[in-house]
Amino acid sequence: MSSTLSLRFILILVFPLLLVLSSFASVVAKGPAFDQVFSESGVIMLLIEPESGRIVEANKAAAEFYGYALDQLQQMTIQQINTFTPEQVARERAAAESAGRNYFIFRHRLADGEIRTVEVHSRPYRFNDQNLLFSIINDISPGRHADQDLWYYQEQLEALVDAQVEEIQRSRSFQYWTLIGALVIQGLVILLLIINIQRKRQLQRQQQQTTEALTNLATTFAPLSGQDFYQAVSQYLVEKLNVDYVFVAALTCDARRAEVLAGWADGKPIQPFGYSLEGTPCADVYDAHRMIRAQGIQQAYPDDALLAELGAEAYIGSVLLDKRQQPVGLLVALSRQPMHNAHSADTLMQLYVDRVSAEMQRSEVEQQLAQMAHFDPLTSLPNRTLLADRLKHAMAQALRHEQMLAILFIDLDGFKAVNDSHSHAVGDQLLVSIAARMKQVMRDEDTLARLGGDEFVAVLQHLHGPNDSVKFLNRLLTVISEPVLLDDLEFSISASIGVVFYPQQEGLDADQLLRQADQAMYQAKQAGKNRYHFFDVERDRA
Repeated sequence: MSSTLSLRFILILVFPLLLVLSSFASVVAKGPAFDQVFSESGVIMLLIEPESGRIVEANKAAAEFYGYALDQLQQMTIQQINTFTPEQVARERAAAESAGRNYFIFRHRLADGEIRTVEVHSRPYRFNDQNLLFSIINDISPGRHADQDLWYYQEQLEALVDAQVEEIQRSRSFQYWTLIGALVIQGLVILLLIINIQRKRQLQRQQQQTTEALTNLATTFAPLSGQDFYQAVSQYLVEKLNVDYVFVAALTCDARRAEVLAGWADGKPIQPFGYSLEGTPCADVYDAHRMIRAQGIQQAYPDDALLAELGAEAYIGSVLLDKRQQPVGLLVALSRQPMHNAHSADTLMQLYVDRVSAEMQRSEVEQQLAQMAHFDPLTSLPNRTLLADRLKHAMAQALRHEQMLAILFIDLDGFKAVNDSHSHAVGDQLLVSIAARMKQVMRDEDTLARLGGDEFVAVLQHLHGPNDSVKFLNRLLTVISEPVLLDDLEFSISASIGVVFYPQQEGLDADQLLRQADQAMYQAKQAGKNRYHFFDVERDRA
């Protein structure tokens, strides 16, 4: 039974082939009849261009089998129909040659997507001066399942080819992703190397800046102090940070204002000025002790008119602290352009913050010592030491410019009674009030000093004669005698003033002039107080 089926199957396959070959032989013999045989034959036939795989001609049987219109089929390539990959096609050709077969077994996809197993008989022929492959296709899908043994070899071949193709694809995919991974790792390594090199160069630059800054602090800036030191540091930071403004400011006691002590901008020193901290970045620096804003400083502080006036875009500020870690000043850098190295600039500034803070504290202590040495602690007027210096200077100026100098010795009348009746605290308040009144009527070039107790000395400069002092003396007596209110207490006192002029016929020093003024003041008291008395040089000589 099996043998009969095999024979019938072979006859089914061979008969159409013999029919086509006989028709083809007839066509070759008769010539033009080939077109009729090709088009009217019920066997699937194609004429294919070997190089490109383009379907040059297809008959009606082919169009019906594949499900395409005839003109559409003739615009396709055999690769669009054959589902075998080039590797599978090569394997099938090798298998056919190995088995001695004169046909190939492929799988063709129809227009509706169905896959059919076909037997392809293909031979090269020359048609109309063109080398083409004349292919006869026989659908063997219906008989494939009739005898599995007949197709066992083909199935094994197809499975082997598919497995090899999949392995090749997996290998290619693995190689592709391995290459991608290697390139990514290589790129990351290169990037890390670049970052490391840049970081190393940045650290070298920072180390060089640090060394240079510390060297300058120990050499160039060491002999400087006060405003000269602040100005030199500001100029150095402007140049090294590539910014437009750097200044050092001291904070007032209430921390509401900053007084710029020195700075550098546009190639020249900054003139000292003061500004309110409210609405400025310096107010936030006071709270946070530090601020870096590489750009947009004006937008962040729209109420700060100074930023707009300077055209500032970037800001770095650091607070200056005293030994108790309390804010006493500010070190500020401003730039008209965004800062691309703001953190490096801040690092360099921090090297100078401690030194500037120390200088500010030293200057403050120096000022306090100078205040204690030269000024009266109660009234803040010059004391006897500073009075002696200023009097000597005024005497030299009077001789040089051939002008007259007046020295006034002022003693308050009845002040001892205030101390005895109330207290020394009330007496001190009264002295402070009287001193402030006298200071208000003094000219800027004149000097008012307190010798101690209720004794004061005034030095009037640039006089042309004794009469030039009379108007001032009367005004001075008036302001002193005006009532003073202290804690609901009213005090009325007066003053006795002794006046001496310089130069005189005889050469005198400052102490001699003060003694003469003291004698004149005593004469004013003897004459009734609340008055002034000119020292009589002739009477004193007699």
